[in-house]
Amino acid sequence: MFCCCNVVGAAIYLNKKLYLKIDRGIIFRDVSFYIAATLVILGFGIYGEINLTTALVFLGLYVMQVATVLIQQCKQASKSSLIELGVNF
Repeated sequence: MFCCCNVVGAAIYLNKKLYLKIDRGIIFRDVSFYIAATLVILGFGIYGEINLTTALVFLGLYVMQVATVLIQQCKQASKSSLIELGVNF
């Protein structure tokens, strides 16, 4: 949540327009991954040990987040290019 607030705050501060449009999917994605990471940390805290497996789980969670961001950006870019071509959804 801290990162989301900082990014949104910086975007509002640096924005020269009167409004800022943020896609709900982005906030949902970020908050979902923060909740998942928090649950994983709690689970490993209960387990009581940090080893190679736990590190790989965190690495996998990070890779999933990066892949999700890339997929969403590609979908948004293709949607924008279709709109520029005059294709409506």
